Amino acid sequence: MQRYNNNLNKKNKNEKNDGFTCFLREIMVILQTDTVLFLFCKK
Repeated sequence: MQRYNNNLNKKNKNEKNDGFTCFLREIMVILQTDTVLFLFCKK
Protein backbone atom coordinates (compact mmCIF):
# COMPACT_ATOMS: atom_id res chain seq x y z
CA MET A 1 0.00 0.00 0.00
CA GLN A 2 2.78 2.43 0.89
CA ARG A 3 4.63 1.74 -2.36
CA TYR A 4 1.41 2.36 -4.30
CA ASN A 5 0.92 5.69 -2.52
CA ASN A 6 4.48 6.77 -3.35
CA ASN A 7 3.94 5.95 -7.03
CA LEU A 8 0.65 7.86 -6.99
CA ASN A 9 2.31 10.91 -5.44
CA LYS A 10 5.13 10.87 -8.01
CA LYS A 11 2.63 10.61 -10.85
CA ASN A 12 0.58 13.50 -9.49
CA LYS A 13 3.65 15.73 -9.13
CA ASN A 14 4.53 15.17 -12.79
CA GLU A 15 1.04 16.10 -13.97
CA LYS A 16 -0.32 19.61 -13.94
CA ASN A 17 -2.28 20.12 -10.76
CA ASP A 18 -5.80 20.55 -12.11
CA GLY A 19 -8.96 20.45 -10.02
CA PHE A 20 -9.97 17.00 -11.21
CA THR A 21 -6.69 15.40 -10.13
CA CYS A 22 -6.99 17.04 -6.71
CA PHE A 23 -10.57 15.80 -6.48
CA LEU A 24 -9.51 12.23 -7.27
CA ARG A 25 -6.71 12.45 -4.72
CA GLU A 26 -9.20 13.58 -2.06
CA ILE A 27 -11.42 10.59 -2.87
CA MET A 28 -8.43 8.23 -2.68
CA VAL A 29 -7.49 9.58 0.76
CA ILE A 30 -11.07 9.26 2.02
CA LEU A 31 -11.42 5.70 0.71
CA GLN A 32 -8.07 4.76 2.18
CA THR A 33 -9.02 6.16 5.58
CA ASP A 34 -12.35 4.31 5.50
CA THR A 35 -10.57 1.07 4.64
CA VAL A 36 -8.03 1.53 7.45
CA LEU A 37 -10.78 2.32 9.96
CA PHE A 38 -12.79 -0.68 8.78
CA LEU A 39 -9.84 -3.03 9.15
CA PHE A 40 -8.95 -1.54 12.51
CA CYS A 41 -12.50 -1.86 13.86
CA LYS A 42 -12.73 -5.41 12.52
CA LYS A 43 -9.92 -6.65 14.79
